[in-house]
Amino acid sequence: MPGGRPRKYFTEEEERQGRLQAKKAYRERNIDEERHKFCIRTKHATIKAERAARKVAKKAARKDEKRRKMITQMTQIPCGSVGASNEQSGSIKIIEPPEFNFKTNLDQIMGDLLYQMFNKATILSAEETKTFYQQRYLKWIADYKEKSLGIVRTEVRKYVQAGEACGVTADLVKKEALHRTYFKDGKNLAKARRDYEGMKAAASCIHLISNADEEFILTVEGLSMQEYQRAYDHNELVWQFRGF
Repeated sequence: MPGGRPRKYFTEEEERQGRLQAKKAYRERNIDEERHKFCIRTKHATIKAERAARKVAKKAARKDEKRRKMITQMTQIPCGSVGASNEQSGSIKIIEPPEFNFKTNLDQIMGDLLYQMFNKATILSAEETKTFYQQRYLKWIADYKEKSLGIVRTEVRKYVQAGEACGVTADLVKKEALHRTYFKDGKNLAKARRDYEGMKAAASCIHLISNADEEFILTVEGLSMQEYQRAYDHNELVWQFRGF
């Protein structure tokens, strides 16, 4: 171009190759500086990744610790002792959520949870369930009359915590049972689905007792023991809705 800078490249490819050669020449002239910059970038990236990993690990650890504390609250709480066989009931032992694999006995774990809550390792029949809840809550009403609301309320709060802890493990067992259906076919799939339905029903029973305990607390604290007795007389409690 007259009066201007002479044209250096005539095609886009020549221009691209020219840039690459210029960058290569710059790196060769400044190789020590480039290495230093690379080390700094790598160090910063490593520090950032380590911080992110520690943050994720701490969050997971807090979640696990919270779950562990909830479960350890089951220790020395005779959850089933106000049920059908209260004289023979012992203290609840800790059942840690297991690391599941294909050999894990889900029936055994769920059976232990049911036994802790109901003094029986299988799901109660309708008649057994009705008897269990009637004995449980009629006992608390009697304790309220003989002792005080504060004492009964403190006792029931322990059962709420124990029920929630059992519910955490029950949900994990149910989830694992569902997961196992994904790897079955034919007759094995049908059995896996039946097993899952059984785990789902068992987990529902465990959550029901926790909800019933919480209902007791909310009713007597928010209203009165008399209102709880009225709801019982009119079949309005959460466990009575199930038709037991």
